[in-house]
Amino acid sequence: MHHVFSYKGFLVRAFEQAPERWFAEIRKANGAWVIVRGDRRESIATAAASRSFNAAIDFAIDAIDSGAMK
Repeated sequence: MHHVFSYKGFLVRAFEQAPERWFAEIRKANGAWVIVRGDRRESIATAAASRSFNAAIDFAIDAIDSGAMK
């Protein structure tokens, strides 16, 4: 199961890798590189699993709102 939505110029895709192991992948909506600490990447994924879809999305939103990604 995959869910994708747009948030502040990013596309966030939440996915369940195993039961109760949700992750989120973040990409730029316009296809540009995601820049994190000077590194350019096509996308970045949450490093830790969340127990729910909502928790994975919240983690991604917090990462975007922190300003760490450009």
